[in-house]
Amino acid sequence: MSRKILFWPHKLLRSISQNVIKINKYTYKLIATMAIIITKQKFVAGLAAPQVGHNINIIMLNFKNEISLPNRAYIDEILILINPKIIKSSGYAIWNEECLSIPSESGFVKRQKYSLISFTNINGRLSIVTVSDFISICIQHEIDHLKGILWIDYQTELKRVVVRKKMLKCK
Repeated sequence: MSRKILFWPHKLLRSISQNVIKINKYTYKLIATMAIIITKQKFVAGLAAPQVGHNINIIMLNFKNEISLPNRAYIDEILILINPKIIKSSGYAIWNEECLSIPSESGFVKRQKYSLISFTNINGRLSIVTVSDFISICIQHEIDHLKGILWIDYQTELKRVVVRKKMLKCK
């Protein structure tokens, strides 16, 4: 599997991802590839499968947190969420977000401060967790990737045009 990050405006980043029906060798291989990618990046909190060219509902976060999570949600320092869904959310936080798919750029995004998240862990068990602040924001950012949405979509038209021109020059 390729270890390359897709850069906006790549069309795969705009596709809606499909649920993982069965966790199999392909799923584990993709998770392993994503784990290698995310751990080699500096200052990166999350990664979604579409960013590496696979439109399936897998995201991961590269840090441990002081939240109560079911056993086997982590591999080393990486939280893996398969088919994640936001069940409930509340409060607001504004965060200056960055993304591996739009390098060297950032923008403020209004997100939910608290989130109740359901997901399948790598053993196929349904898990539910409450997260807040930075973790909540990171998970929302990565779930947006699964819906074909990027942080740039929350910006003004002018900012989108300027950043798009910069990204196309870098190709």
